[in-house]
Amino acid sequence: GKNSKAVAGSKTAESTVNGKAAAPAKTAQTPCGKAQSAVFQAAAEGRLDALKQHKNNKCDLKKTDPRGFTLYDIATLNGRKNITDWLVANKIAQKNQYSSALIKLVQTGLRYLGHDAGAANGKQTAATAKAIKAFQRANHLSQSGKIDAAWLPAFNKELGKKTQNTLKNLGYKTGKNTGISTAIQAFRQERKMAKSGSYLDDQLIYQLMLAENEAGKKTDKRKGADRRARLAAQNAAQQQEEAQRSAENQRKAAEARARAEAVVEAESLIDAVEAALELDGDLLDESSFAAIRAQISTLQSLLPEAEANPIRNATAAPAAG
Repeated sequence: GKNSKAVAGSKTAESTVNGKAAAPAKTAQTPCGKAQSAVFQAAAEGRLDALKQHKNNKCDLKKTDPRGFTLYDIATLNGRKNITDWLVANKIAQKNQYSSALIKLVQTGLRYLGHDAGAANGKQTAATAKAIKAFQRANHLSQSGKIDAAWLPAFNKELGKKTQNTLKNLGYKTGKNTGISTAIQAFRQERKMAKSGSYLDDQLIYQLMLAENEAGKKTDKRKGADRRARLAAQNAAQQQEEAQRSAENQRKAAEARARAEAVVEAESLIDAVEAALELDGDLLDESSFAAIRAQISTLQSLLPEAEANPIRNATAAPAAG
């Protein structure tokens, strides 16, 4: 890796810094040590020649990667049957025997994909088998409930897609120029994870689920605030509408009272006119009658048509004689 090149190229001679002797540099890695990370990549890519060369160099092919994954785990996840068959044939691995690290990834990954596999304890439990069957059923695969090569490549592919989508939703760049590897490394650094690297393991998936949950809570909080704002605006509009309706009702009530008072006053005038008409014609001359008629006409304009008729009849000029 990047660090191994730096170590391999370092000098063993001591140097001085600020007049003080520096600590001796680390010795260069052996050929096996330098090729260790490359052999895991070769297993993922199906390059059997690299594994054979590693074996010819008397290097240990049973070592695990930083996650705790074996070469057999990695080859199976990536659907590299040529690698798994060779590892089994050379007694480097046993068929369908997986590390606890891979089982933890399966358990955590299945939960991440929506299938509850129980506790991520690195053991194949009944809950794990049930979750495996659920995944197999959802992906139209034979429902064995076992961890094996028949479905692990599909699982690994779905896990990679989900990881990329989550990182993208969290604001990490996962495009062609940067790639998912850079995003994973940045995510690990931001979450202060103990292990670095761009690989998938149960701890990375667990942290992605936590980040998704945290982001969901923030979204829910924002949606809650928006909902409360909408309700407040609706309540304000409703209160304004009710106030306008109340004001309109008060206006109509005032008009009704005014009309009622006008009717009462008009009726009193009518009574006065009728009483005057019953008197001697000399007591009620034409000008007096005209004045009374003008007052009634003013009040008449306030009355509805039906109520105005009696007044209109009463304001007719008195008959001659």
